[in-house]
Amino acid sequence: MASALALATAWPRAALAQTGGGRAETVAVLDSIIDGVPASARPGFELNLEESLRGAGFTVLPQTTVKNLLLKSDATAGCSFGPCLRSVGKALGVELALVVRISADGPSFTFVLTLVDTLSGAPVAQVSDTCAVCTFDEASSAATLAVVDLGMKYREARDQDSAVAKVVDKQRRREGRHRTTWVLAGLSVLAGGMAAYLLLGRSDSDELGWTAVGGAAGLAIGSVATY
Repeated sequence: MASALALATAWPRAALAQTGGGRAETVAVLDSIIDGVPASARPGFELNLEESLRGAGFTVLPQTTVKNLLLKSDATAGCSFGPCLRSVGKALGVELALVVRISADGPSFTFVLTLVDTLSGAPVAQVSDTCAVCTFDEASSAATLAVVDLGMKYREARDQDSAVAKVVDKQRRREGRHRTTWVLAGLSVLAGGMAAYLLLGRSDSDELGWTAVGGAAGLAIGSVATY
């Protein structure tokens, strides 16, 4: 298990170095439910899980700190997803929460690791697996290794969302420039129409002058309404 944990902490750091890394989001292991295993095995697993998160490039808020901060706050106890998670994230000062589920049925183990955004309360990445016949040490080692995959999935989704946001922002800026151009063009036409009216008005051609103004105004208003 020690060699597996070393792999879990070394691999993601190398991967992050190759991809440019980025800022380290703070994660709190908010809920850890481990069914069907000895209570004495849980603390060691939780510590290994936190170390794997650090190895994956996250800043981790220790569970003892999490418990103390929540006791002093008005955050909803037992909240691990949904709108109530916003107050939890605010109380802990974290962007992400990790929810862990490990269940045992005889020699079979199943684990689910879910990373949840504390602002929206929505899952942002998840990994799961089942070991048909294995010990708890083997299952916990697989779960800590899965943190690598969890971190990579989260960052891929985050980077994709960031790329989409940049495209949308660029399109909005382009539309804004087009809108400004059309408005200025419409105002220029309107100004030309007014000038035509003044010139034609002096020649007693009021009807023709107002027709010019009306046409120019129509073009100006149409250019604004189109955008």
